[in-house]
Amino acid sequence: MNNPYKKWMVVLSVLFHCTGFGEASCIGLDSLMQRAKSSCVVAHLTGECIDPDENDEFDEFLNLRNISRTLSEDIGVFVGYIGISEKWADETPINNGELDVGDVVLFKKMKKETDFLDPSPQPTHLDPIVYKRKEGHKSLIDFVNIECEIYITENGSLSEQGVHREEILRERFHVKNISNVKFKDAFHSYCFTEGEFCEVNRNNIYQDEEKLPECEKLESLPSKDEFFHKFVKKSKPVIFKSILRDWPAFTKWSNAYLRETFGQKHIQFQMSPNGDYEGVEPLSLWENAIRDELVNTDNLPFPDLVLVRPAPVNGTFSIFLDIIEGLSKGTLTNFSAYFQYSSIPEYLPELEKDLREDLLFPGLLINRQELNIWLSDGHTRGKLHFDDYENFLCQISGKKEVIMFDPNNNHQLYEGHLQEATLNLNWTTKSFHRRHVNNVTNAVMSPVNMVKPDFSRFPLFGETYPLNCTLEEGDVLYMPSFWWHEVQSFPNVTARRNLAVNFWARSTCVVAYVTDDCQISEQTIGYISFQNLRNLSLNHELGVLVGFVDIKDSWPDKTMLTATNGTVKNGDVLLFEKVQKDYIDLEATIPESLDPDVLGNTQTLEDLIELVNRGCNTYFTATGSLSRQGLHREEILGSMFHVKNISNVQSKDAFLQKCFQDDQFCYADGKSQTRANIPKLPECEKIDLPSKTDFFNNYLKKSKPVIFKNVLQNWPAFTKWSNEYLREKYGQKIVKFQLTPHGEFERIEHRNEWGNQNQIKLPKFLTDKMPFPDLVMARPAAKVGNLSFFLDILEGVSNGSISNLSVYFEYASIPEFLPELEEDIREDTLLGDISKRDQLNIWLGDGQTVGKMHFDGSDNFLCQMRGKKQVILIDPHSNHQLYEGHIQEATMSYNFSSHSFERQHLLDETVYVWTPFDISNPDYSRFPLFGETYPMNCTVEEGEVLFIPSFWWHEVKSFPNVTEGRNLAINFWYEPFFERNYPCPECQLDINPTYRDML
Repeated sequence: MNNPYKKWMVVLSVLFHCTGFGEASCIGLDSLMQRAKSSCVVAHLTGECIDPDENDEFDEFLNLRNISRTLSEDIGVFVGYIGISEKWADETPINNGELDVGDVVLFKKMKKETDFLDPSPQPTHLDPIVYKRKEGHKSLIDFVNIECEIYITENGSLSEQGVHREEILRERFHVKNISNVKFKDAFHSYCFTEGEFCEVNRNNIYQDEEKLPECEKLESLPSKDEFFHKFVKKSKPVIFKSILRDWPAFTKWSNAYLRETFGQKHIQFQMSPNGDYEGVEPLSLWENAIRDELVNTDNLPFPDLVLVRPAPVNGTFSIFLDIIEGLSKGTLTNFSAYFQYSSIPEYLPELEKDLREDLLFPGLLINRQELNIWLSDGHTRGKLHFDDYENFLCQISGKKEVIMFDPNNNHQLYEGHLQEATLNLNWTTKSFHRRHVNNVTNAVMSPVNMVKPDFSRFPLFGETYPLNCTLEEGDVLYMPSFWWHEVQSFPNVTARRNLAVNFWARSTCVVAYVTDDCQISEQTIGYISFQNLRNLSLNHELGVLVGFVDIKDSWPDKTMLTATNGTVKNGDVLLFEKVQKDYIDLEATIPESLDPDVLGNTQTLEDLIELVNRGCNTYFTATGSLSRQGLHREEILGSMFHVKNISNVQSKDAFLQKCFQDDQFCYADGKSQTRANIPKLPECEKIDLPSKTDFFNNYLKKSKPVIFKNVLQNWPAFTKWSNEYLREKYGQKIVKFQLTPHGEFERIEHRNEWGNQNQIKLPKFLTDKMPFPDLVMARPAAKVGNLSFFLDILEGVSNGSISNLSVYFEYASIPEFLPELEEDIREDTLLGDISKRDQLNIWLGDGQTVGKMHFDGSDNFLCQMRGKKQVILIDPHSNHQLYEGHIQEATMSYNFSSHSFERQHLLDETVYVWTPFDISNPDYSRFPLFGETYPMNCTVEEGEVLFIPSFWWHEVKSFPNVTEGRNLAINFWYEPFFERNYPCPECQLDINPTYRDML
């Protein structure tokens, strides 16, 4: 077969035990395991290992096999046959009971182990992905393309997407194609450009120094297509000149303004003795430091080196400004200070309105992940490293010299793991100490000191081709992902500081008019309405990008424009919803194409604005001002309840030890450690049940907790739901309940306490996104049995015949498990028709349980039937202080024979609504920001209802009814009035679009 695409293809191969194609050809599973280490494997299941040419196989697989026979090169996919009765080496059958003869199974290429410090054990069997003809896949070829990440057609040629991919990879930008200056030529001294940019030793400048090539510089922003095709898909850096000078931030963000606005804000900044941040130095210099030994150093390429982190310092923003101003004036010497990669939405949210991000990004697909501020004395150096995201660096004050190396030079930059170490600053002596060598590594920093390279140890580094991208004030540098870069900052001569922000790209809601070869029917009413909207967007901050898109244009994945609610045609107005980051799915990627809504032929500007406001969740009028709903929204967001407005008691004052009120409320071990000077927490307001209007205005829209008194006594459930009644009514009902040895449900523990920590490991690219990978969220043991069995255990725990055990029938759906009970509840006395109910649950326990600190994404009504609950609440404006983020999940098990708990079930999943610390005994050295939060006590007694607004953090301690020895409650979860993304500490509450018509 003469294949014209063969020179691009890495072609399919076939796994066979024997050399002849007509001989017995089943893949042995031992061989398959070996092949899967380097290849994707596709196999047809047979009843016996017989000659495949006589087997009743289907045409698609036969075609795939014939392609693999005909082409001779290897694309990393093997094709063959497996007997359905085969077993793996660990005796696991390949057929899990769901496979049939004739199925095609696919085994993805095994991922290379990246965590060499604590590597996962080699798997003993693999789980296949099944392709069944009856499932209606478009084709087997498409299935293999998607799962194996290849690009092949049914005739064996490269697909259109594959051709485009090859084109992109072939045309990527390489510095060596525009320059013959190697690092060893340019960096033979400490200085590599002008005298101003001289490194360290400013008197050692060589006159014959080669000039580095410079970044391309554009005087204006390019179009979407130009930016994507010339820079993004070529992975080419570029500087946009003087773009920022019209931004409010450029003239507004003086030190005086920042001090006035944020002076009392608590932040963490970094300090270094020489301006180097994340430099590399010999481990031998740290011989007197505290040294946490690494589990495995065999694969460290440079075990004698450490990556040095600067000293972290906690203080107010004013203190930081005092330091950098002192350094600039010379009243402070011998160190440098940096407020670096600090999230603006998290720490300084008011600054975001001074940025014009919508003017910066000329495309629909750029999706901002983060927005950070970088403020220093202007004598800092960010050492040689790479970032795995697209970066826009915006220089506001001072300038930065960025020396870049393209990502084709990774081996020449000696990429690999380096052990980390952290400096410590003694404020009294103003001296730095090499205090702590950590048991973690960093894999994005180069071990080479670019200022004074050791070519005898790192000779390949001299062969790299550097690129100089110097940013002046007002410039923006686009840095593609994985480009190596070292950043030297220089102060503004007058302000004597260096200030920048960087975006890791964000999309906005987009409204676009469809043209055909840029032809527009300007006479139509629809176009006139659109043009009026566009003019409005150019003169007002609407939160919407308005422009044009051509019907013949394609997305980066080469797909054409299609719509969710109809076909796209010339003259349509399309709405592209804002691309939201998926914070829950750590493996989620940014889409390469979007499906818009067609807004139709709108007759007036007002009609178009109404559709845009609903589609983009915006609030503006035909004059560009806020609508009545928008003004109400602003009023609501500005008047939300904050505990700190009614209390000066912070967690660091109240949570000194395990007890924080009286002995009855002592946590965990029950020991009395109460101190008389522990301040009393503020308490929830307690009121009679209000009208729905009063509840909406005074509590729901203010996100304010409240307790309703004397509500449940008239509910039939209050007097009817005894243990005897539940046993008689539902005794034989099979339910699932939870057990724990200490009453704490969902407790934080160290990962190394779990027996299967080496068998169950999350991939490194996931743990890199987890703030505390050494911790796990321990779920209680679960047991399935009838309700009578559960009640027997509960009563045994309550009367003392069963010890060292707590039991809970928690968040169990009443409609699902105990539907008749709903007749005994009077839900209409609560919210009524204000919100839509999501869930109704029962909570029945021995009254000695603790639900650890977490939040729920729903509005919650907790109705206390028996016993009482102490609920410690922290408002949702303190998410970063609660250290919100992903935590690996684990589940305990309980052995009823030995009456013992075991920690053996570490899961490959994460949770994200719990804090990573115990508020009854907080580790303030690791979680210092928690001490700045303002807690509130909402103890709910029998017959009362506690309203917990969505996203309020809460920890729930239950106490039993003295007579009955149990705690019983139900709760309603409703569609939240306020919502936000999570886990996302910097994400703020906003009004749920479901309720916009109530504004």
